[in-house]
Amino acid sequence: MSSDSARGLDVPWAVPVCNPARSWSVYYREAAPVRSEKPRRDRDIMRRKPATKAIVLVATLMAPIPTSAQVAEGDLRREARRLIQVAEIPGISLALVRSGRVIWSAGHGVANVETGASVNENTVFEAASLSKPVFAYAVLRLVDRGELDLDEPLWNTLEYERLQHDARARTITPRLVLTHTSGLPNWGDTPLELSYDPGSRWSYSGEGFVFLQRALERSTGLTLNELVQREVFDRLGMTRSSYVWRAEYDSLAATGHDLIGEVAEKRKPRRG
Repeated sequence: MSSDSARGLDVPWAVPVCNPARSWSVYYREAAPVRSEKPRRDRDIMRRKPATKAIVLVATLMAPIPTSAQVAEGDLRREARRLIQVAEIPGISLALVRSGRVIWSAGHGVANVETGASVNENTVFEAASLSKPVFAYAVLRLVDRGELDLDEPLWNTLEYERLQHDARARTITPRLVLTHTSGLPNWGDTPLELSYDPGSRWSYSGEGFVFLQRALERSTGLTLNELVQREVFDRLGMTRSSYVWRAEYDSLAATGHDLIGEVAEKRKPRRG
């Protein structure tokens, strides 16, 4: 199994960001190049794949929103334009939420620098690893209902073929995966090598989430997307959210752009 085919959660397509007016939209990548201060080798690697950080910048770059009940729409639109300039991105989608209600939302900039298609309230973005907390929420719902034990080894459900060679993998539990202490690397090959003993230290791991995903698919009989659809999306009215490509994303999805602003090809995941 290749690393790409193994990744159910953290390949740059599998995760929710915003179509903030309507719902979280788990599918597509943001239209945004992002600057990096990493060494040149890392920057060169990053240029070969679409950036997946821009929406996160909204939280860190945005000036404080006024706390009064009435917020001037003009102020919000000016803030959106400022964010686009500061983050050096083609476009963003913003929403203002008060007391659990969206009271204002709008798109700004473009979803594709070549076509000039505008970002609007219906534009769907990808959010990469923000899929993990969404998946974790679904997992904890199973725990709450007594359908999953956080401390039972995943191996009891799935003897994961990529880890057959390492007996330590038999001790990996959902709790270790969710706390990034599984010992698995962020991404690896087949066979998959542990970076350290499970439970001995913290290290961010996409592969751990894939192991948990595969185990839950085995125990529930559902795909990742079906499971999260049932436990999260349907319950919260997230009607445009998905871990897999949907036909309407052909027209709704923002196009990814690399670090130098070039348009990237849209990938259309079918499994999730």
